[in-house]
Amino acid sequence: MSSLANSKNFPIGVSQEQDQQRFLQFSLNLQIDCLLSLEELKGVIDISPTKILPVPQVEEYWLGIINWRGEALWILDLAKLLRAKKWYEGEKLPKTATAILVGEEERNIGILTRQVDTIKTYNVKELLPVSSPTIDGKINSFVEGCFLDEGKQPIMLLEIKAIIQDALKH
Repeated sequence: MSSLANSKNFPIGVSQEQDQQRFLQFSLNLQIDCLLSLEELKGVIDISPTKILPVPQVEEYWLGIINWRGEALWILDLAKLLRAKKWYEGEKLPKTATAILVGEEERNIGILTRQVDTIKTYNVKELLPVSSPTIDGKINSFVEGCFLDEGKQPIMLLEIKAIIQDALKH
């Protein structure tokens, strides 16, 4: 007697479409949309940029720290790290922002974003290389590739581990 759980045709926990993966889509700024694998996501929180405590003598892409669940959470301005336009429009800081929480073991950081859009599913076999003269080498080292959205616009898939390692070494 065989059970469904033991069947090789229907393994538990494995999607029938092996190549489909889910990603969080977010706007880095008005020009750049990004994705990050849901497997790398630790959470999404709304914060007030005025509550970010600046830390002196750190790289300018580190906006500072906030108290998150009793721990000091570093907030990263990913747009500045990538040498792209800032995450907000205009001179005045918005009252609220969104931070995407990522990290490895004890090293959590919050990536400040313009907005979190949605969760998307893409076929990983459709990942395209990033080859654009408008994207400098710094960005290329943090991007795995890109997918095309419904309007054929590229959405960059970020290499979160490379971003964390680079940001934390400075």
